[in-house]
Amino acid sequence: MEERLKKFGPFTFSGDFRLRAEPTLGGPVDRSQDRFRERIRLRFNAEAELNDQFKGGFSLASGDLNNPISTNQTLNQYDTRKPIAIDRVYATYTPNWFRPLTLTGGKFAYPWFNTELVWDKDLNPEGAGETLAFHVKTPLLKKFAIVGFQLPFAENKRTAPSDKSLYNTMVYGEQLQTFWQLGDRVKLSAYGSYYDWQYADSIALSLLTANSASPDEALLALSNTGLQNSIATVTATNPTTGAKTITSAQFASKFGVLDSLAQLDIVTPSERWPLTFIGDFAENTRACENVRNIPAAAVYSAPCDPRARHGYWLEASIGRTQKKGDWQFSYTRIMIQREAVIGAFNYSEIFPTSNVEIHRSEILYQLFDRVTLQLNGLFGRPLVTAGSLPPAQPLLERLQFDMTYTF
Repeated sequence: MEERLKKFGPFTFSGDFRLRAEPTLGGPVDRSQDRFRERIRLRFNAEAELNDQFKGGFSLASGDLNNPISTNQTLNQYDTRKPIAIDRVYATYTPNWFRPLTLTGGKFAYPWFNTELVWDKDLNPEGAGETLAFHVKTPLLKKFAIVGFQLPFAENKRTAPSDKSLYNTMVYGEQLQTFWQLGDRVKLSAYGSYYDWQYADSIALSLLTANSASPDEALLALSNTGLQNSIATVTATNPTTGAKTITSAQFASKFGVLDSLAQLDIVTPSERWPLTFIGDFAENTRACENVRNIPAAAVYSAPCDPRARHGYWLEASIGRTQKKGDWQFSYTRIMIQREAVIGAFNYSEIFPTSNVEIHRSEILYQLFDRVTLQLNGLFGRPLVTAGSLPPAQPLLERLQFDMTYTF
């Protein structure tokens, strides 16, 4: 098979399969969040490196088509077949005449460093990315890079009688990356990012219903599991049936997210027990700025507090999962205020997606060289904000028992 494929190009293949058992306990006093799910994930990657300047590839993955932040597929729905869809398709160009430059287009892996405070790891952005990376010879600073990206999320149309022009929901972003060698055993990576959302209200509408403001056909209704951002909706009532429909939905905030990140890697005397610390602090610099553009007749899902705009991610881990018998232990503290990020695209495993505090613990064991066993525990509840009563919801407990095979 490999010899035949080489006739088409220098392909390499990889992927993984994960089997997960996931009990969820706690939540509302009516126990409506108690559940047990068996979930699977299948991913397959193919990449062709045509020469030292140009490469491209694609990935296929399982998962719900209208959920861009998860490749999990729950085993239910009467044993029906499960969908496999395009997860990535991309091309990358690194010109010989200017090696620091890398250009990427399509649907690709993140060219910028992030945690799941703002962007879920299963989301693959679409659009274009540019990276300028320079190696330097100083005692401490070893490399720095500038990353830019332009990501179209949806094409929309205006519906006014005198204006039916098209416009895109977009993210324009940039990240400054620096890499430091602080000693023989210590490395520090520091990053500064800014994500500038344009016309994000189409996301609010797609979270509640299929977005009919698309120029061709309605955009898919995005998967909405516990969104907490303040959204203002306007409804219309059918005079005959009395049924209500949502005619518009808008975020109370605009989103310009300033994201500061750092990762510290320490090599211990035992190579099997490296230490890693990651910190991420995000601030929405435009919280509640959209309120002035919302009609007076709109109804808010929650009040918009301009001070509820921060989030942080603190993670520590020890160990690795490279060879049979390896162990890894990690702990993460997550806090996300209501308007800090758009809750449709950050960490898919937390509930709710913002206005929440979470403790996450992970234990990994490398059973064989390509088989990893993992136990995750997520424990959290909605935030108690100023002037509000303590939440009626008790501690939400989510456990995940994973077996992952990679190839």
